[in-house]
Amino acid sequence: MDDSSDEDLASDDLIRLADAYGVATDYWDWRGVRRPASAATLRSVLTALGADVSSAAATAASLQRRWDDPWRQLLPPCVVTRSGRPTELYVHVDHGAPVRLWIELEDGSTWERVPQVDRLVEPRWVDGRLVGEA
Repeated sequence: MDDSSDEDLASDDLIRLADAYGVATDYWDWRGVRRPASAATLRSVLTALGADVSSAAATAASLQRRWDDPWRQLLPPCVVTRSGRPTELYVHVDHGAPVRLWIELEDGSTWERVPQVDRLVEPRWVDGRLVGEA
């Protein structure tokens, strides 16, 4: 027996938006049965995270914004890595623009020999400009 009604089922866009925010869209109940999170629960969590899910159109716009936001920034605001482990960092620039990257370490020194890895992804139109990823 399923305890959820069709009204409680999340739309595809709501599920994709939850996934984009790292919010679980299902859970295991006390009987060991996998259950989908209700649309109301997902809307509450996403609203708390700052997403507008007040309508289907708002949810679609929030999803597009969530997908585009990393492409609006040259670099992510913060990168955490562990010593000895390789870390890939994506740089977003106007498509075709050169990239020069260096790392400033905690001790004040600079590491300028940062290898660029080939990453072949299609550029995207974001806010009226074609943005590439390196």
